[in-house]
Amino acid sequence: MFTMEIRVNGTMIGHVYGRNLSTDSSGKSKYKIDYYKPELPKLLTTTLYHKRDDGIEKLVETIMQEVQELI
Repeated sequence: MFTMEIRVNGTMIGHVYGRNLSTDSSGKSKYKIDYYKPELPKLLTTTLYHKRDDGIEKLVETIMQEVQELI
């Protein structure tokens, strides 16, 4: 499990909660992602796949691209 907060001038404008659901034999992990943004009427939820060897920075990039498509 991991969390990520997005803040501007100390005010939270977005929050990501991610949970690793499983990892397959190729090293790809399946993540459930919840994204909260205060002005949105509901929590956004998605599932994505990420190869752990690519690092957390790539995972964050993938999450934000996915969130952008959901908004």
